[in-house]
Amino acid sequence: MTKLHVSEVDKFLASNDKDLANEHPWPADHTTLSWRWTKKEILLDGSYSGFYLAVVYPKLQPSREFGLLIVAPEMIWRVDHWPTSEQFNDFASPTGVPPGRISGPLYYRWEDNRHLMQDGVDPAKFRYARPLPDDIRGYRAALQWFLLETRISVPLRWLRLSEQNFQRISGAPAGFRLPRSAEAG
Repeated sequence: MTKLHVSEVDKFLASNDKDLANEHPWPADHTTLSWRWTKKEILLDGSYSGFYLAVVYPKLQPSREFGLLIVAPEMIWRVDHWPTSEQFNDFASPTGVPPGRISGPLYYRWEDNRHLMQDGVDPAKFRYARPLPDDIRGYRAALQWFLLETRISVPLRWLRLSEQNFQRISGAPAGFRLPRSAEAG
């Protein structure tokens, strides 16, 4: 299998025209003995991109513990919303990444780990994580934050997100217009 090239990920993440495919908000879950997961295609400029938003969660507590990922098929961005998540960042961490041990909900940004991908995208090489902001707890808040961070538009009805909450979470100034597909929701 050919590895995803770094420039393909850069182009995808730089785009401001990313939307989730506009079928039913989420396809049926896939299930194992203790886990569930689902994924939804991300459109780029209105066309299928080969990138997906995936949600992984245990069957018993789906709103308390979960993972959010962008995959293509390799993971390129990830939120681990597990109370037991832990990462040890090198003391020579990229700018803005706290060095040392991080515990609790955290996230792995492409931009913090891109320099490790000279031979193609490899999720095993993601070594730098950041703590999830303290006010981002629970599935809905984390999903809203994740979509804003990765600039993926969805109709507001999918998130039950008001324009006022969008502005609070995103830091957008008053009067800021929502992305085209978000307004349509």
